Amino acid sequence: MARLLLTELIEQCTLQECTTIAEWLDSPVHNKKPALQRLFDYFSEQLHHLHLEPEVSAAFKAACPKRPFNQNVWAKLNYELVHQVEDCLAYTQLSNNSWRKRLLVLDAYREKGLSRHLKIRLDGYRRATPKADQAGLDRYRYDDQLEQISYQLETANNRTNKQNLREKESALMRLVLASKFRQFGKTLAHQRVSSNDFTPPLLTELLAYYSANIEREQVGVHLFYLSTLLYLQARDQADATFQELKTGIQENADQFNLLDLRDLLVHAVNYGVRQTNAGRQHFVRETLELYQIGVKQKLFYEHGEIDLFTFNNIIGLSLRLGEIEYAESFIEENAQRLPIEKRGEVASLNRGRLAYQKGNYSQALQHLQTADYQDFIHHMTARVLQLKIYFERDDYNLLISHIRSTKSLLRRKKNLGYHQNNYRNIFTLTDKITRVPPGDRAAKQQLLKLIAQTEPCTEKEWLSTQLSKYES
Repeated sequence: MARLLLTELIEQCTLQECTTIAEWLDSPVHNKKPALQRLFDYFSEQLHHLHLEPEVSAAFKAACPKRPFNQNVWAKLNYELVHQVEDCLAYTQLSNNSWRKRLLVLDAYREKGLSRHLKIRLDGYRRATPKADQAGLDRYRYDDQLEQISYQLETANNRTNKQNLREKESALMRLVLASKFRQFGKTLAHQRVSSNDFTPPLLTELLAYYSANIEREQVGVHLFYLSTLLYLQARDQADATFQELKTGIQENADQFNLLDLRDLLVHAVNYGVRQTNAGRQHFVRETLELYQIGVKQKLFYEHGEIDLFTFNNIIGLSLRLGEIEYAESFIEENAQRLPIEKRGEVASLNRGRLAYQKGNYSQALQHLQTADYQDFIHHMTARVLQLKIYFERDDYNLLISHIRSTKSLLRRKKNLGYHQNNYRNIFTLTDKITRVPPGDRAAKQQLLKLIAQTEPCTEKEWLSTQLSKYES
């Protein structure tokens, strides 16, 4: 049986939000039905204090202690309480958003016909702007609406006066650019991992317009413009764009709301990860620094959980840089924040990676063998780590058997695209290293060249290092 919306809604509220909702329901301005307050108290107690699933019959009894259960009454109570909770959450959101609240104040003055006071309030708002979310979409909507209200005031007073047409057009264009560049980035990012291939409307036109009218001081437009370019430019140009975007994020993080800042970081991180996977070593530090900004701001946590992709990448980048202590502390602090269904295999895998980096091969293998890998990428990451250990310990028989079994596994997998090709290349090239004739420098050089040219291959550095040291 599906859970009630009311149950899931209250369950996702924080304790502070529950306190606010209880106060809301206690006010006769908002609620004149004590039954709704009692019903909310029951749900809040069950979900947040007793950690039990609310029962309909018990909930009804809590709300209406002197009445027998009635389905129609219950449905109405449930419906009304959901809307009360929604109203309270919406009011709280509005109270915390100075940009939207100011516009509603101006609307109220306009509806009351208080033009003189509206003009005074408008001038005051222009002189002092809220400090929060200076580069968010709400800021650009606010600027556009201020110019619209100013235009209407001037038009009503004197039609022949010079109007603020230039300012109005500029504010509207910034709003359009801020909105579209945000969406362009999301669309282009999604297209990299899907077959949904189309050109977003106005992509070419708006990029051309902005490139001819750049406003770097408008960071809420400019940084999202840069994040869009990352998906479109050739590598040399994109590298410069990445650096400008990274610097812009570091210098202006406090001007963005958390969702915008997270989106910017994700765009920059995605580019950095692609470059590190292509063997461009200097991007490892750049990408880890971006991740660390997100971790510090708690941008990569959702309802207290960290996603697998972020967790694995932070550990991988840290280990590539030799930052063992950071990787170890990150695992210990965040392993319990992984989604519970994947927690065991991801924690074991990354503890295995850490042990390998420390040179403790036996402990690494022990960690790798304790997990039942349900995820293909995790399974293959563990197999690559085993490959490295067998190679570096000169366990030739285990190495050859492992290469054969993994290549057989990859042949059975279908439609894995990039990942299948990447892992096949890693194991094939390792096999080729073991077959280089003793003392054959020409064969070594030829294989080094092949490793450098092979795409995709995320272990080029390791393969080249092992070949250089390998004595056939």
